[in-house]
Amino acid sequence: MRFPLPSALLTCALLAAPANAQWAANGRATLLAGADTNAPRDYDATAAGQDATGSLVVDGSAQYARGPVRAFGDLSLGGRGFLRYGSENVFVSAGTVEVELRPLDAVSVSLVGNAKDRRGGQRDYTDGAGQAVLTWAPDRRLQVRLRGGLHGFNYRPNPDYGFTALEWGGSLSWRFDARHRLLGSLDAGTRTYPSFARDETRTSPPGAPRRTDGVLSASAAYEYRGPVRVRADYAWTEQRSNSFGETNLRHRLSAQVGVRLPWEVTAVVTGALQLTRFPDGIFLSSDILLANDEENANSLSLRLARPVTDSVDVELRYALFQYQLPANQLSYQRQVAFVGMSARWGD
Repeated sequence: MRFPLPSALLTCALLAAPANAQWAANGRATLLAGADTNAPRDYDATAAGQDATGSLVVDGSAQYARGPVRAFGDLSLGGRGFLRYGSENVFVSAGTVEVELRPLDAVSVSLVGNAKDRRGGQRDYTDGAGQAVLTWAPDRRLQVRLRGGLHGFNYRPNPDYGFTALEWGGSLSWRFDARHRLLGSLDAGTRTYPSFARDETRTSPPGAPRRTDGVLSASAAYEYRGPVRVRADYAWTEQRSNSFGETNLRHRLSAQVGVRLPWEVTAVVTGALQLTRFPDGIFLSSDILLANDEENANSLSLRLARPVTDSVDVELRYALFQYQLPANQLSYQRQVAFVGMSARWGD
């Protein structure tokens, strides 16, 4: 898997920068074992889908600074295996690289690349994007970012659902005091698919144009950092397609609360509610929703962690995912529970 790195910009900037440089890196490995009530991620799953499962995830990040140049990178490698459903064993790799040049104290330009690859199971995909970003940050409280770039998605079980896209947008972050922050974003894009647009018969008639979708999304969030950490998000997405059964409009509300409990236990509770409307009455891409149910389903999760040493934690996790497509007469539900430990290292 390759991650885009703007080497020409980085090389030129480093040659012009002072000799002093700063490095920082850290990492984390998490080993979990537990149970999954819907290992094959099927709609209308029965008790036969239950299975024991285990996972190992290793995350690492690093940053580098030299004069007006800063580089950031993170990489996550993870695998999950099942006792009975070996066909659902999966390996996921994901990473981001950002190279930033700050010609002025308040202004920076960046090239950002990110990618995610999922192998195994029945919903393999590769998702990647590259963007140019202009950032204005006059102080530590305010940050405004404008971005634009290319996005590609390859869904291996059905290549017709892969796309290439041109995307652009912006975001705002305003920390109005030490504990409170507001965030917002607005993004748009045009997606082009290799397949042809379908009509109400769910087929592509002769002379049909290629499928093209317009995507528009907006989000707003509030964050509080104090004795309790709270974040609440609202996101709206409209995907308009010239192909029957592919248009959808989504509203997603999510919240996260983190708190320290007695005996040095940290608890994090996360919940999300997604409301989706399908103007055509059905949604033909419903299978893709399950490729990453954490992002596309109603969910509720709990994570408890307690340190046993300065760098090792024991963890207990539970999550519930639920989704319904009434017009398609499909219902999806999945519960997972894990116990394990994680180790940290680095700066």
